Amino acid sequence: MPIVAWFGSIDAMQPDMIRRLKDGIGLTAVIPDDYTPHHSGFRLPDDVLERGPIARWQDHPVRVERHRKTIGLGPNATPVFPGIAPPAYDDSKLLRLLDEAEKLGVEVWAHLGLWGYGGDIFPELALHDDQGNTIAEEYLYWGVPICPNNVAVRDWTAECLQYIARHYGFKAMDVDHGHFPPPASLASLFGCCCPRCAARARDLGYDFPAMVAALSDLRRRMSSLTLAHFKKAGGLAYNFFDFLSLLGHDTRLLDWFRFRSQVVAEHMAALTQAVHAAVGDACPVDSHLFPPAIAFLSGQDFPTWEGAVDRLTPGWGPVVGWVESQVNSFAVWARKLCAYVDGLDERTALTVIYRLFGYDQLPMPHTVAELVQDRMPVPGVPVAAILALEIEKAAARFSGAKPFLPPFRVQNLTLDELAQVGAVIKSVGAAGFVTGGNFSDDQLTAMRTAL
Repeated sequence: MPIVAWFGSIDAMQPDMIRRLKDGIGLTAVIPDDYTPHHSGFRLPDDVLERGPIARWQDHPVRVERHRKTIGLGPNATPVFPGIAPPAYDDSKLLRLLDEAEKLGVEVWAHLGLWGYGGDIFPELALHDDQGNTIAEEYLYWGVPICPNNVAVRDWTAECLQYIARHYGFKAMDVDHGHFPPPASLASLFGCCCPRCAARARDLGYDFPAMVAALSDLRRRMSSLTLAHFKKAGGLAYNFFDFLSLLGHDTRLLDWFRFRSQVVAEHMAALTQAVHAAVGDACPVDSHLFPPAIAFLSGQDFPTWEGAVDRLTPGWGPVVGWVESQVNSFAVWARKLCAYVDGLDERTALTVIYRLFGYDQLPMPHTVAELVQDRMPVPGVPVAAILALEIEKAAARFSGAKPFLPPFRVQNLTLDELAQVGAVIKSVGAAGFVTGGNFSDDQLTAMRTAL
C-alpha cells in the first residue's frame, strides 16, 4: 500500500478531516506541527530540557524578539530550535491526536527541527564563515544554523528523539532543518569554518586551509563580475560550477561543498542510529530534503544523504519547499547581482540563474516581481512543471533502496496540473507522497485519479 502522509497544523488534524483524507486519497499517516513550540507538541522531562544547550534562551530577550519578528512568529511562540526548548509544553493536543489516529487506523509521525536554526539566539554555537563572522541580519529569515559538528547539540538532540520515540510510540520521525540554509542565504555558503569543522575536515582527509583560501578567492572573483560575464553565460548551457570557471574555477570549492554535505549526513546518521538504538525498527527516521536544484549547495548530496536516513521526504514552505526554496533563492541572487554588477538587469540575471540551475527549459518569469511576492511564487510561475522536474531529478539520483515520498502539493495548481504532478509521481515509482494544506473535493478526486 502506498505511503500517503499529510503534513500540517495539529489543530487541523481533526477526526473528520483525517477520515476525509483517508477516504479521498488513501491517507496512511499524519505529521502534526504545533506552531507554538515548532514541533508536534511533545512534553519532555524537565531534566532533559534543562541540560540542553538551548535551555537558557529566555535570557536573550532582544535576540528572541528579533528572531520572532524576522521569522514571523507570534509573541508567545518559542523560537525555532534544534530539539525541544523549555518550558515543558502541554502535550494534550498530541495525546488526543495519537488516540484518534489509532482508532482511524492512521499513523502519527513526529516532527521537530534540527540544527538549522538557533544560531542567532546563541551566536557562540552558530555557523561561522571563512572570515569568522556569523550570518548577517539580512539573511536571518532563512535560518542561522548551529554548527553541524557541535557534538553536544547533536547528542542532546538524539536524547530528545530517543525519549519521544519511546514515550509516545510514534510510527516514524519526520524531522526538519537538518541542513544548511537555502542558497537564498548567500552568507551561509561560506560556513561553517569554526575550529570544530576544521578538525573534522582534517579527520576526513580534507585540506581545510586550502578550502578556506578558495572561499576567500571566490569572494574576490565574484566582486570582479561584469556584464560581459553574464552576456557570455546567457548564451551557453552553463551550470553553477561552469559559471565559476569563467572567473578561474578552483576545484577546492567542490571539496568544500562535498565536505559540508558529508558532515550534514554524518549528523543525520547519528540521530537515525540513536532512534534505532532506542526502539529498533519501530520508528523509521527521515529529514526534509531540498529540491535537487539547490540541495548540494545546502549541504545535501542525495546519494550520501540516502545512507543517513530510512526514508526520503520533501521540505515544505518558503525555506525548504520544493518550489518556494529555489524561486526565493533565484530572486535573492538576481537582486544581489543587479545591485553589484554595473548595467546588469533582472532579465539577464535571471536568464543566467535559470541556466545555472537547470530551469532554462521552463517558462520562467523575467523579473523578480513576476517570480516571488512575500516569499511565495507569484501566479503564473510554472509550479507544476517545477515540481515535475524536481521529482524526476530526485528519483534519478536515488538508488531505490529507500522509500522516496515526493511532495504532492495542491496550492496554486489547477486540476489538470494536479494530474500532471500525480502522473510524474506514479511514473518514477515513488513509494507514496507527502502532501499538505487544505483540499477541495475536486482536488482530492484529481489526486486519487492521477495515482
